[in-house]
Amino acid sequence: MFHYFLCVLPLLNALISDVLVTQDCSDKALVTPAGWRFCVYMATSKDQKGRTYCKAVEYEKIAREYCAKSCGFRH
Repeated sequence: MFHYFLCVLPLLNALISDVLVTQDCSDKALVTPAGWRFCVYMATSKDQKGRTYCKAVEYEKIAREYCAKSCGFRH
């Protein structure tokens, strides 16, 4: 259940950050160990076949966008 919660976070953040255009997209992920680990996990979590664990429609695209905005990761 906790894994699904982690999967929903980037989806919500991507949707909310598009609405709040005036707000700075960069959050405190770079300066918080937990935020940084979360972004590394989101950028690298794959199953043995190279697919993301979360199966939401366009999940991988949204996760990349989240990591790019929040953590500065570019793919």
